[in-house]
Amino acid sequence: MGEADALLLAQTLNHVHGEEDLGLRAVTIQKILESISPQDVLSILPDTAIGLKSLASLGQQSPEEYLTHWQQAQPARLKHLQFQLTDSQLAVVEAALKQLLPQAKTGQFGNPNARSNALFLLCNSFIEKEGVKKNGK
Repeated sequence: MGEADALLLAQTLNHVHGEEDLGLRAVTIQKILESISPQDVLSILPDTAIGLKSLASLGQQSPEEYLTHWQQAQPARLKHLQFQLTDSQLAVVEAALKQLLPQAKTGQFGNPNARSNALFLLCNSFIEKEGVKKNGK
């Protein structure tokens, strides 16, 4: 495994469990992008294109440019959830997400993670259904 691949793996694991140091993360992302395309990085990390671009240019822009990029990236910044499920619960969740993946991969949700989009669709469907029940329709 090359250095860029190892750094990318470290970033992936840090998203699973860890805390970010923005300066260190920016330096790491810059090193990764020297040998791995942004598209490949985005296919692995739960970042947006704007967020990745902002990280890659951290320290190379004026404070005004950095602030502008930072403000643009905030609404798109992805949040992380962690669940602990039994084997039978996990099987049900996986089956539901699998059914929703085709719709979740359309790219219309602003999130590069298709499984996250599938979970959103599942929750949104539930809320809409419950809203109809509460309104008596």
